[in-house]
Amino acid sequence: TTLTDLYDAQYHEQGFKKRLASQDEIELKNPCLTALFASNETHFFDSVPKNAITGGFLARTFCIYEERKNAINSLTTPLKRKIDYLKIIGYLSEISKLEGEIIAEQKALDSFHQWYHEFERMNHSIEDETGTSERIGDNIWKAAMLISLSNSHFKIITEEDMDEAIIK
Repeated sequence: TTLTDLYDAQYHEQGFKKRLASQDEIELKNPCLTALFASNETHFFDSVPKNAITGGFLARTFCIYEERKNAINSLTTPLKRKIDYLKIIGYLSEISKLEGEIIAEQKALDSFHQWYHEFERMNHSIEDETGTSERIGDNIWKAAMLISLSNSHFKIITEEDMDEAIIK
């Protein structure tokens, strides 16, 4: 529940207060929760309680489920395309310094608007106990921002970025 509350930082503009087990109260200013987790199906359901699945936490995250490997690799031969980790680290370091608002071009706004109205005409909440369908638009915006930043430092979401986010 604390992670879910931290995720909704926009509701804590005056700060997020939490009483610790020691009875000390801490206050976080402008919390921004970022995390990367990995698990398999068995351990996922052991570590993520039911209230996190149906209470909104899961709907606020990107959860990627894979049933099998996407490539066969015995690890006995060199990769055909080597990963340039220094380039990746350098780029991530650069975008970590960006500040301020990310702007969407009008065509990106129009694309999202069209998708949103088509999606809302469908009744998703009946079969969705996680709340994901109620938050899918937020996740599309997050994906569009990430796609935009993967393409440039300009902090502008293009129509192509938005369309890719909607498809993904």
